[in-house]
Amino acid sequence: MITSEFNIGDEVIYSDGELGKIIEMCDCDICIKRGFIELIVEVEGSDSYDYITDYDMRNNFKSYFKIGSKFYGNLISDENLANDIEDYNKTLKDAIRDYEHILKVKKRVELLRIEHEKSINDKIKSQEEYNHSREKGVRVE
Repeated sequence: MITSEFNIGDEVIYSDGELGKIIEMCDCDICIKRGFIELIVEVEGSDSYDYITDYDMRNNFKSYFKIGSKFYGNLISDENLANDIEDYNKTLKDAIRDYEHILKVKKRVELLRIEHEKSINDKIKSQEEYNHSREKGVRVE
């Protein structure tokens, strides 16, 4: 079984430089039957977990630079990393633009709500004045 070369606590370095640590090894019947015990990785700086599976093994751990003491050398090229960063920045700029638009719309809706509320209050006040004058017998035209 290939996972005997990995241990709980081993460092995991992904091909994009992200870090993790093996926190558990699955020893269910399915993993044993496959011949690869899946590794459960806690991703550093995140509340998420990752699983290193037999699929990863069959594909020479292409998403990983290093697992435990074994180097796979799969790193994202500087050019691909730069493209990923550029795409991320564009997505972030788009999200910020969308958020700013939402804030403007929200502000406009709030102003319209206040304007509408004032209009209703003015009508109520006008109606109350009309009713009050009628009660006093003043003819209002």
